[in-house]
Amino acid sequence: MSSTISFLSELALIKKFRKDCIHLLKKSTNYILSYELPKNSKSLFPNRILEDGSADQNSRLAWCYGDFGIGLALLKASKVLKDEELREKALFILEHTTCRKVKKNTFVIDAAICHGAFGNAQIYNFLYNETKNELYKESARYWIQYGMNMSVYNDGYAGFKQWEGNSEEWSPKTSLLEGIAGIGLSIIDYLSEEPNTWDKCILLH
Repeated sequence: MSSTISFLSELALIKKFRKDCIHLLKKSTNYILSYELPKNSKSLFPNRILEDGSADQNSRLAWCYGDFGIGLALLKASKVLKDEELREKALFILEHTTCRKVKKNTFVIDAAICHGAFGNAQIYNFLYNETKNELYKESARYWIQYGMNMSVYNDGYAGFKQWEGNSEEWSPKTSLLEGIAGIGLSIIDYLSEEPNTWDKCILLH
C-alpha cells in the first residue's frame, strides 16, 4: 500500500491524472494512519492488516515494509496534497525509526538494500539530504558501519552474503535489492559530495 501511495504521488504530477490521484491519496493515507500502533511499540505500524481487520504487531526496520516505507510514502503524499499536518506525521514516523538500533528491535540480519543495513543507510542518507536533520546523518553513519561489519564471508562477494529465510542459509548475491550492486551504490552515495538519484527506482526520490 505504501508503494501505491508513492506511485500515485508521482502520477499526480501529471495534470491528466491529478484529480483522481488526489482523491485516492487522501483515502489511502487516512486508511494507513488508522492502523497506527501505540507509541510504545517497537514499530508504529504493523506488517499487514488481516482479513478480519486485525493487525500484525511490530514490523522490521527495512525498505521493503514497515515504518520506513510508510513514512516515506506519507512524506511524498504530503507534498502533493500540500498537507503540512501529514508532513509532520511522516517526519514523526521517520524520526521514531532512529530510536531502533539493536537487532531485537530492528530484525536486521543482513546487509542488503531490501531489508538490511545498507538499505537503512540509504534511506537515512536520503532523509538527511531532504531535511538536513543531523539525526538522519548520524543514523546513516551508524547503518553504514553496521553494514560494513557484515563483510565477513570469504566465499561472499566483497565479503557479503544474503540471509535466505525460507531455506535458512546464507548465499552470495549480486542484485540491486539483495546483493552487492545495491550495497556498492549505497556506499557510493554515502561518500559522494554530489546528489545522486539512482534510488528513484526504489521510490525514494
